[in-house]
Amino acid sequence: MYACGPTVYGPGHIGNGRSAIVFDCLNRVLRFNYNDLIYARNITDIDDKIINASNDEGVDPSVIAKRYTEQYHLDFKKLHILPPDIEPLATDHIIQMIEFIKNLLERGNAYLSESHILFDVEKFSNYGSLSGRKIEEMIPGARIEVASYKKNPSDFVLCSLATLLIIFPAQTIVSLFANAIVPPCLALLIPTFIPAAPTIDDIAQSE
Repeated sequence: MYACGPTVYGPGHIGNGRSAIVFDCLNRVLRFNYNDLIYARNITDIDDKIINASNDEGVDPSVIAKRYTEQYHLDFKKLHILPPDIEPLATDHIIQMIEFIKNLLERGNAYLSESHILFDVEKFSNYGSLSGRKIEEMIPGARIEVASYKKNPSDFVLCSLATLLIIFPAQTIVSLFANAIVPPCLALLIPTFIPAAPTIDDIAQSE
């Protein structure tokens, strides 16, 4: 069983507690009948919010992530929530995530907009079927403001290029996405993060 865990950029809120309690209950019920259950709950320890928090404090993003990961563990313990069997960190699986995102880009299920790669929910006809929710019945902006770079209010960010730049040099990012069959995306990636080669005039002026 896999559950999406917290993004550790600040103190926990009721939404984090609700999700953890719901999956803790499910975990306990399933274990009653299935002794071989493996429960995984990830920690998102790098993203735009963590980077913004680290910039505000003038510290490395890992400092923010470590601090609030420890805080979440304490909070969950106070709520008597059992720890998962596996707690993977996002930063330990960046390459695998990029490969998965490349696959979505190649299939046309994802797109690049304003340095974010997003999942296009309209390309997946069964989106919302698991929760029983229909996209057309959702109220855009009811919970959080809808980002201007989204084609559809329900589209969600798969990764931010600004976040990747914290982990990899720009050239590495381009290399990681180079095999994806998405020329328009690469055309945006390269000039955004890699300086243009110097011209003869530039060299002459520098001398």
